[in-house]
Amino acid sequence: MMRPTRIDARGQSRDGTAVLAYLKETEFQLTAAPAVDYYATDPKAATVIRQTSRWLGKGAAILDLKGAVDTESMDRLAHGFDPNTFDPLSQTAGRAAQWVPKLDASGQPMLTKQGLPKGTWRGGHRVGFDCTFSIAPKSVSLAFAAATPEERVAILDAMRDAITQTFAIMEGEVETGRDHGGVRKIGVRGLVASGFTHFSSRELEPQLHEHILVYAVGQGEDGQWGGYEALSFFEHQAMYGALARAAFAKNLEALGYGIVKKTELDLFGRPTGETSFELAGVSESTCERFSTRRRQILEHVEKHGTTKQQAALATRKQKEEPSFEEVDQLWQQTLNRARADDPTMFKLAADLKGLDSQLAPVSDHEVLDRLQAKDTVWTKQQLIAQLAREQVGLMDVSEIVKEADAFLDRMEAHLVRINPERPPETLHSGRRTVRKFEAPRYCSRAWFVDVETKMVARAQQRAYEPHQAVSKTALAHAIEQFQTERGFTLSAEQRQAVEHVTSGAGVVVMTGRAGTGKTTVADVYTRAFRAEGREVIGVSLSWNAALKLGEETGLDRVYSAAKLLSELDHGKLVLSERHVVILDEAAMADTLTVSRILTHADKGAKVVLQGDAQQLSPVTAGQAFRLLRDALGDVELTEIRRQKHTQDVETSEAFYTHAGKERGTVSPEAQQILGADILMRLISQDQLELFDTKAEAINQLVEDYFDCPLHAEKKLIMASTNRDVSALNLAVRDRIIFPRGPDQEEHWVRLKQGKKRVDRQLSRCERIRFGRFDEEMGVTNGTIGTIIKIRKTVKGSCVLTVDLGDGSFITFDTATYGDLDYAYACTVDKAQGATVTASFFLASAQRMDVHLGLVAATRHRENFKLYATEGDLEMIEERLGMERLRVNAMEEGRYVEPPAPQITLTP
Repeated sequence: MMRPTRIDARGQSRDGTAVLAYLKETEFQLTAAPAVDYYATDPKAATVIRQTSRWLGKGAAILDLKGAVDTESMDRLAHGFDPNTFDPLSQTAGRAAQWVPKLDASGQPMLTKQGLPKGTWRGGHRVGFDCTFSIAPKSVSLAFAAATPEERVAILDAMRDAITQTFAIMEGEVETGRDHGGVRKIGVRGLVASGFTHFSSRELEPQLHEHILVYAVGQGEDGQWGGYEALSFFEHQAMYGALARAAFAKNLEALGYGIVKKTELDLFGRPTGETSFELAGVSESTCERFSTRRRQILEHVEKHGTTKQQAALATRKQKEEPSFEEVDQLWQQTLNRARADDPTMFKLAADLKGLDSQLAPVSDHEVLDRLQAKDTVWTKQQLIAQLAREQVGLMDVSEIVKEADAFLDRMEAHLVRINPERPPETLHSGRRTVRKFEAPRYCSRAWFVDVETKMVARAQQRAYEPHQAVSKTALAHAIEQFQTERGFTLSAEQRQAVEHVTSGAGVVVMTGRAGTGKTTVADVYTRAFRAEGREVIGVSLSWNAALKLGEETGLDRVYSAAKLLSELDHGKLVLSERHVVILDEAAMADTLTVSRILTHADKGAKVVLQGDAQQLSPVTAGQAFRLLRDALGDVELTEIRRQKHTQDVETSEAFYTHAGKERGTVSPEAQQILGADILMRLISQDQLELFDTKAEAINQLVEDYFDCPLHAEKKLIMASTNRDVSALNLAVRDRIIFPRGPDQEEHWVRLKQGKKRVDRQLSRCERIRFGRFDEEMGVTNGTIGTIIKIRKTVKGSCVLTVDLGDGSFITFDTATYGDLDYAYACTVDKAQGATVTASFFLASAQRMDVHLGLVAATRHRENFKLYATEGDLEMIEERLGMERLRVNAMEEGRYVEPPAPQITLTP
């Protein structure tokens, strides 16, 4: 993969890591210690040296930068100057970041709990971007560790060549602005970058990767130097990572290694479209065995009873940056131990040469299907990325790019060209707009015609089905019964929603903002349908959400969407006129799922789609909810009832006012204004806490969580990313488990989380979340339980007895069911639909937009707080107002060639 990280004017990333200083220190150590240089003996007996740093980019060649990177040139470029002439290469060259204090609503400086001023560093000349290429699989890194010096150079050259090829593509995607405000866009002739090859992970295990430091200066096509727009680094990072990995695999095969293409499977064993590769002859068990750090940490934990983090610190070498010789010695010791355990393991990298590759190319239609499964509308860059995944080991970068053009030509009859992405209003009014706002996009003809167009047409044809209407008598009785039982009177808006859903249409759409009482309305219309003999079936994407809907509305049956479609497809359930299907949180359901449900309902079943198109979008292609809403019309619930405080309701309404605007019509300026407005609201309401580091933010969030006297079921911890959720889970767990008592049972066990295997400590009283539906056990994806008994088996797994909280208990072996994780925190995605009294949100600029922010800020009734780092704040403000909904091909429209310019001949 390729991961880009912004480096600010102080040389730091958003999480406070001193990236520039780290790379400079690494470079100094590498050039100062000859033992770290990699060499090979030339056939002519000359010594071949490979420095571990290098210059890349056409801009570096223009500046006559070559050979190893020196820290003086790095410093000058980092500040925006030509390292040779000291001439400024940017208008911001030499500018330092300024400290901007944070003020409260009255204009007074804000202080931390320690009495220190709050604020953030802003402005100055940005250093650039650290684009880290981690394209070497574990087997390649192991081969490198077991290779001769000559072979190490060959592997290193193969990786660098692949990255160099890819960086040339990166340069070609970058643009820069000219004229006032940079409205006129031109291409970039060349960028300046320095590469730093690293050979081990933080745990000192073999892990080949390269940091490409791209400085924030480039030469435009007009020959002028200046800054550039680096959005393409982030938008196309999947393409860059896939290209480099594919080319690296091909280079390794040219060296004589067998390449085995690995196809990633989802939880149901279906291909996801993601691929990777490994070297033939290196088993998965060998890769897992080569983990000295993991073994050291687990042994230390078992012996001393500490946490995994404490063990990691206790077992780490004192020297922060050991020399390559020290690392190499550690590798050889571990290799020797592994060979002693497994005599069949390879001894040298050369032993792996000559083995057959396993590279199965796929057909054009398979590529198209995998593209279409992810995105309804896709770009040429996304096509290149998918081809790179499929052609791993078979093509280099230039061949893959050419293959993309050939694919579009071959598949022309199977594709529909879609309009370019629409630029937000006032964004670019110059003679040339950003390239992505000019390039057509694509959709498969089958999807456009057979999925979207036919789905909308079928739903429209069912707009008038009188037998679907509930009688006025039954409806009035259901409303009266509900109000009497609940002691609650429906509002005019809620009554209108009930009448709309029970009208004479086969497919109806109900939109409800967060906290407006969608479940209340569903309870009423469910009573009305059942009073007339209809069977009401509840469906949601997750089992947990479906079960919750059933409990709150008394539905006859509930299903996850996947389970419902399975039963329908196999004939175990046949929908008829007596059925009503409620698809809850329908805006999160992808288009294919909704289309298939509607197809099964065409025999007469009524379908109710209820959700909110402004909250989180589907994970996969399309958003049928919005498409059907626009085609059929809807009834909308807008009166927010969940939040107790007026200020929280006003914050929610601010999100909705912005999120409800037409796609592509909100300028970056308007996005920034919304983000700033939301943050100022949170500051004035004492709902925002800022910290220097993420660790400090996590510690304070956890402290506030435990200070909150509510039961665990009434409070919620959320985060933007899975990585942050893991960190929060461990932090909460440490507070619960420690200090340990003498009777505390705790064991390490290997669990499954999605597609990964992870090591976790499990203990009595542990709250865990189940990650896979199991009918026999009675658990679903999302079920939460508490371990009341734990026993280690001789095979290393654990037998757990878990209290599910509903009066039931289950006992199982983690070797049989290992899809578990801690249940103290969750992602915002999993929190959608939840209602709690208090919520705590760890925000990250890495994943933020108006929809995620809206969901996070509307889960609570009474108390909400957002925690973030100072370094993330500026980016959160920018992205908090950003709209990133899934698109539909019909909405975007077919591409129409612009008319040729009219030429008037003067007589």
